[in-house]
Amino acid sequence: MHKIKVEHSFPFLRTICIVGFCILLLIIGVSVADYYYSNHANKNQVQVSYTHFLKQVDEQKVERVTIEHNKMMGVLKNGQVITMYIPVTAEFIEILQKNGVAYQVK
Repeated sequence: MHKIKVEHSFPFLRTICIVGFCILLLIIGVSVADYYYSNHANKNQVQVSYTHFLKQVDEQKVERVTIEHNKMMGVLKNGQVITMYIPVTAEFIEILQKNGVAYQVK
């Protein structure tokens, strides 16, 4: 009996597998980076109440504030970031101005 040796040469298939593997590694890398960033980027942020924020402003502890829609992000002079959700009113802006807090409305 004779054995017939069949060799298949599929260089295109091999290329597709290598490209697919590289894409898979890229997706995994982006997923890990996103997970790491989302868990560590906001570590220094603390959500506070409106009353607590006003107390920080009165005590001259707030350096600057960024307001976007109804979300406020403030940076204290010690570097801590505080956030809160508020209705932005003229009274709120006056309080910031009166206490010398730099602010930006986006």
